Amino acid sequence: MKKFLKLVVILIGIAIVYGVLMFSLSELGGEVVILVRPEADQSNKNIRVWIVDAD
Repeated sequence: MKKFLKLVVILIGIAIVYGVLMFSLSELGGEVVILVRPEADQSNKNIRVWIVDAD
């Protein structure tokens, strides 16, 4: 049972690290566009859009 718990913790850790790396690389990879949207109160809101390219 101890080995099973250790395996589960390792797999969850790998999944979390993978998710963090994918998010970080997507943000820092230059494929994010920031759109400026005017609001009703005359302020602007920045909207982040990821560019997805499918070949």
